[in-house]
Amino acid sequence: MFKTLFFTVLLMLPVSRALSAIEMRWLGVASFLLSDGETKILLDPAWTRPGVLQWMGLKQFKSDQKLVDKVLEKIDVKKLDAVLVTHSHFDHIVDAAYVARQTGAIFYTDKNFEKIAKANPWANLFTKPLEVNKTFEVGKFRITAYQRDHAPLIGSIDFVPGDVPKDFNFGFWDYKAGRTWIYLIEHPEGVILFHNTHDDDQDLKNYRPDVTSIDVLIQGVTKSDTDPLVNGYAKTLKPKVFIANHFDNFLVDFDFERTTYLPTINLKVVEKDLKAAFPMLEVVEPILWGKMKWENGVFYRDVPK
Repeated sequence: MFKTLFFTVLLMLPVSRALSAIEMRWLGVASFLLSDGETKILLDPAWTRPGVLQWMGLKQFKSDQKLVDKVLEKIDVKKLDAVLVTHSHFDHIVDAAYVARQTGAIFYTDKNFEKIAKANPWANLFTKPLEVNKTFEVGKFRITAYQRDHAPLIGSIDFVPGDVPKDFNFGFWDYKAGRTWIYLIEHPEGVILFHNTHDDDQDLKNYRPDVTSIDVLIQGVTKSDTDPLVNGYAKTLKPKVFIANHFDNFLVDFDFERTTYLPTINLKVVEKDLKAAFPMLEVVEPILWGKMKWENGVFYRDVPK
């Protein structure tokens, strides 16, 4: 009896350990799927692209449901626990409500996200309000949401600033930025910061002075200027891994097979400058659909699918 119990426990240990790892999967543009084997969180789901009529304001810009279904099938996701969005530009939010509805996830919203979500007629779409500097739990993930201004596009000029209008009806130019959310994601296995804008470490250090280091920084990279990256969270929070995000061209049709880069960014320069400043930092350009993993203090770049 003792031997049977001993070997049963022994066999369970690797399974338990595997469930505690954090798997990260880049799904194009700014979208990341996080999972610990029990809980799945999808951030910034947006694969639908505007056409000429949407840019001209002559046609509604809504989630391409067939495309989204194809993405969910590609990554074999039928159920999600949470959908998080950083801000309400179309390339971060256009598919969020439909994804939440299809997967039964809670869509965590602010006033702008809520306007977009409620413009859909679905009764089975569940939302929950985000609170600034408040921590909430999704499975074993403890998530603290912070806010900051959206980083300017060029100089001091921002793209579609302001709030989503109250009468939002899927007009392309009504996907206004609002404010940007930063997510500090803590888990027994490690700490991730999801910061989907190309800018410095504004605000976070004022809210959580106890957070002096993180394991993985997932950050938007959209410009050729690398100074904000070098002098931002990579400097203040000393991550072990920097994963570039939001570097592919969201103005062209979504491609399931390859990545089209934004003309404003050179990831080789980003890696060179970050490595020069922080020689021990692992700088990663994620592969579309590729799996990465943080487990027991070690980062695995290519995890078998």
